[in-house]
Amino acid sequence: MQDLRELKVFSQVIKTGSLTASAKNLATSKSTLSRRIRQLESSVGQMLLKREANKLVPTEAGQVFYRYCEEILRLAELGRGEIEELREEVSGTLVLCAHEILIRPWLAELVEEFVLKYPAVKAILHTQTQLPTETEDDALYFWVGRVTHCDQNLMPLGNLTQSVYGHPDYLQRMGMPDHPRALARYDWVNSINDDSGLLTLHREGEDSHPIPGKKSCMQVDQVSLQADTIARARGLGLLPDWHADLRESFIPGALQRCLPQWSGPLRPVSLIYGHGQLPRRLKVFIEFVRQHRPEQWQAARAMSESTST
Repeated sequence: MQDLRELKVFSQVIKTGSLTASAKNLATSKSTLSRRIRQLESSVGQMLLKREANKLVPTEAGQVFYRYCEEILRLAELGRGEIEELREEVSGTLVLCAHEILIRPWLAELVEEFVLKYPAVKAILHTQTQLPTETEDDALYFWVGRVTHCDQNLMPLGNLTQSVYGHPDYLQRMGMPDHPRALARYDWVNSINDDSGLLTLHREGEDSHPIPGKKSCMQVDQVSLQADTIARARGLGLLPDWHADLRESFIPGALQRCLPQWSGPLRPVSLIYGHGQLPRRLKVFIEFVRQHRPEQWQAARAMSESTST
């Protein structure tokens, strides 16, 4: 293991080409620098520096060693910074922008729990209506849907499965559909922000089947409003199963799954954030999110990965 002090001296001499200038920059004596260079060369077993035209330059071995020297110093500084950061209090403003599906049933409660754990943090939560094209350095973005192009950091959190749902009264009046093609005779409650394109249902072992073209009795821009409309017995609609399950736990009997063997397209859940060094509060919160993802999302992601391999 090389002495970091020797590596710093070697790096500085390579950059300045002078013991005098290096001694001044490092606030030490030329004799100390010379001794450390000799110790380093003795440890390596080769000469690392030579004098040319009144200037110190690296030998061939010195050029090779310098590349590794810089990487070692960089990692040492990075490690020191990480350790120092652990001493810092998790504090500051946490800016979160999230797809509306995620806020009420999950993210708001998660943020409350995080702030209770780290009371020096102040959280600001925004509804994100469009996929962000640019991100702020101090903000995190939660998105539901496909991300075909993103020049930011993207961390997959899982997938949302989808199914057709209706209110029991509506299904009793209209009858339970037995196949996707039967949906043509039902009123349809559509989400304007559904990014799945042509809506299709699929069943294991069978080809996908498109949902028949049917004019929507209502279009909404929020899944919660879509679920409200379905729960008022206005028609059928495609909802994330996770959202429907949470709603059912609060309002039992409001939603009933139709065509239980058929599923809609998966909707990926992602966390998007900018490049560069993140503040400690963001790094701690990202890890908090990673540990508190709903199991249903992760199971759907594992299912998706297994079927694609």
